[in-house]
Amino acid sequence: MAFYDYSLEFGAGKAARAQGYDANCSYKDLTQVCGAVKGKPYAQAISVLEDALSLKKPLPYSAHAKGTSHKSQLGGKRGRFPQNESRYVLGLLRNAFANAQSLGLDEKTLTVVHAQAYKQNVFPRYKRYFATSAVLGYGKNSMIANYSTARVELALGPKGLKASPKKTKKVLAAEKKRKVAEKKAAAEKAKAETKTVEAKTEQKAAEKKAEAKSTEAKPTEAKATETKATDKTEVKS
Repeated sequence: MAFYDYSLEFGAGKAARAQGYDANCSYKDLTQVCGAVKGKPYAQAISVLEDALSLKKPLPYSAHAKGTSHKSQLGGKRGRFPQNESRYVLGLLRNAFANAQSLGLDEKTLTVVHAQAYKQNVFPRYKRYFATSAVLGYGKNSMIANYSTARVELALGPKGLKASPKKTKKVLAAEKKRKVAEKKAAAEKAKAETKTVEAKTEQKAAEKKAEAKSTEAKPTEAKATETKATDKTEVKS
């Protein structure tokens, strides 16, 4: 699949980002995992996901929690232990941490400043045969679920880091026009400079030719004066 653009921009070198797409995970569970991790320091986010994987402490579910039981570890709130999704986000967090190290960010102040999950693609499943109540039993209906993929993006940075405002299409078009105009102006300037350099070189070549002609003419004049002087001396004698 193609590379997806990030939904937020934090500026060059300010935050370390990581994303995963075509994930074989439930995007609904991924949204709750990202919500449980967002805003926490890196070490605390890692421990939260590891506790969910080891079934020590569940992750709170504020949405997509139909039929979810209330957990005593969460003070009576609803929660689950999403194994596949927690493992996936844990890998992305470690990837973002490696990117932060390569950028030279302070590891002690790293927090999850952005975490978001999206529903990406839905691939329909097709039935090979139609199952009726004669096959399944009286009053039963066959059910089929499509295969859906998800996309997740994370960002690690110092606490309190805010994203830069997202540029609209008009702003991007104006910037593109400005860049094209700057390129044209730079090309015209380069052409003018090359023309001036060529003119200067031609002028220097013409001056050199004139100097060479003048130097050639001087010895001939000297010879002519010498011959005149000799002729005068001969006439006197």
